[in-house]
Amino acid sequence: IYPNPTDGTINIVDLKGNGDHIKQVEIFDITGKKLKQIKCQNSMMNFVQIDISDFASGTYIIQVSRTSSAPASYKIQKK
Repeated sequence: IYPNPTDGTINIVDLKGNGDHIKQVEIFDITGKKLKQIKCQNSMMNFVQIDISDFASGTYIIQVSRTSSAPASYKIQKK
């Protein structure tokens, strides 16, 4: 996930190359409130770009669900 910190756009790239593709991305604020959900229509998705420019400055949790593995969570900082 880059850039981190970000001014507004984040890029999520799955570089594993094991056939496990991005299925869904959810963004939560630090209290756990879901702010955005992106469901990937293409089951072969390895790259997702998300605009969070309308979010306030702060820390957010990005949860990435993949087609055949457990979801992974990442912290990002919005400037």
